[in-house]
Amino acid sequence: MVDEKLGSLGVGTKEVQLLEPAEVVISGYEVEEIDLKGKIKEIVVLKCDHPGKEDAVKISKIKFERKGKLETKGFWVSLDEDGLISKRSSLAELLRKVGVKSLSGLENQKVGTVQDENGYLVIKGY
Repeated sequence: MVDEKLGSLGVGTKEVQLLEPAEVVISGYEVEEIDLKGKIKEIVVLKCDHPGKEDAVKISKIKFERKGKLETKGFWVSLDEDGLISKRSSLAELLRKVGVKSLSGLENQKVGTVQDENGYLVIKGY
């Protein structure tokens, strides 16, 4: 039924109401598998409590400063040769920003958010 209806729909004219940047509380995380050009990659998605939304908000990117420039990067899982989170990865940036040693330490931590270039919320890492 949904597929049949979707096939006859046109493009809307109304903008989607995006959430405003705010301090959020990380309530957990999940690891999702994404197919990128035939290769399965893993990305960490934070579940966050936002004051402007009843349900958890999912955030999978951080905006941080590197070499004097702001960059927005996804929380792609990247491990070093010892099986630890890669030192220069966006996940490592997040852990350093929050001041915890592992992903499990993120639960109940407060972090700021900003909008990315598309208006979606990302963690503020600067």
